Amino acid sequence: MTTILVLPDGPVIRRTLPYFSGRTHLTFDEVVRRVVIAVRDGCFNISVTPDYSRLDAIGYAIEVLIASHIVSRDELCIRLDLNVTECLWNNRNDSNMAMQLQTSLTKLRIRKVDCLMARVPTASDIPRMTERPLRRRTPQLPVLFIWNEMMNFVRMDKTRFIGIMNWEMSDIDCIMRMGRIVPQLALFQIRNHAAIQFCQHRGIPCCLYLY
Repeated sequence: MTTILVLPDGPVIRRTLPYFSGRTHLTFDEVVRRVVIAVRDGCFNISVTPDYSRLDAIGYAIEVLIASHIVSRDELCIRLDLNVTECLWNNRNDSNMAMQLQTSLTKLRIRKVDCLMARVPTASDIPRMTERPLRRRTPQLPVLFIWNEMMNFVRMDKTRFIGIMNWEMSDIDCIMRMGRIVPQLALFQIRNHAAIQFCQHRGIPCCLYLY
């Protein structure tokens, strides 16, 4: 997956990173092999979602790499994209987010991630989602609730940084007004010029994915 990272001061960095999400036909051993090869080749950024069917294989690979002194935990940058579904937002169920995080940490065999993202589904996710897709226009969007949970994960030392993924400009503005912990990163899987410009003007690094 190719990414375009747009920094607040202008430079654009293009890079290919491994991204592990959803179901995979790969075996446990094949996933381990691919992670090890990627890290040996100098790619220390590992991005995953809680629904990746071989998350335990990634955890095993990380454990092997560290135990073999190929890489240290501090050298790795592990990003976890929490999936925010309509079910979660409607029920205000904080345990859903906490459960996604804790289950992922257990499978990855780590105590904390380096970056935790609150990810809003896009239209392309609809065919593979078990819950109904999030309705972005609903007036009951609990943005502050979600961001409070994300800040709690920082206080609990479950992540170093928190960020947002596929959020609208109005939602980003809402959490910025809280005046506490602001997003350290904003990711977009679809082009959203208004949201990207909003983040850039406020010094939030943005990353646009191109597949």
